Amino acid sequence: MNLTNISIELVLQESFFGLSVMSAVVIFNIYTFGWISSTYQQMLDRSVFRNVHIEMMRLSLFVMLLVVVMLFSLSIWVVALGWSGLISDWPTALVFTASYFTSVGNFDITFPYGWRLIPSIVAFSGFFSFAWATAVSIGMSRHHREFIDKHR
Repeated sequence: MNLTNISIELVLQESFFGLSVMSAVVIFNIYTFGWISSTYQQMLDRSVFRNVHIEMMRLSLFVMLLVVVMLFSLSIWVVALGWSGLISDWPTALVFTASYFTSVGNFDITFPYGWRLIPSIVAFSGFFSFAWATAVSIGMSRHHREFIDKHR
């Protein structure tokens, strides 16, 4: 079967599924990244400066929260692919999603015709999530630097 034989219904179904899951990831990221960033800034605003090393540890903990959020974002894809039946078992769904979410894409799996865009949508979702997490961590680093400079 070639690509010209794929029905428009299958492409629309795949697009709807992929964009729905990606929307769930984006909405999850909006709330969690925003919460982490604003909580860090509020904590700095109320905090008393002790020393640079304690402040570095605090920043490190908040960056690790971003990592945990990224793992939950990846988990949204794992659950969606597992429940939809596109990938039959959870470990395979996890390895597949981790591979494409990080944009490495070196996991060999064949989706049925009409579902071949899913790896690209997962990769775009991961790329967008990593870019956003990077922007948030840069913003937190800037607030961190301003806090330290203010108390020197």
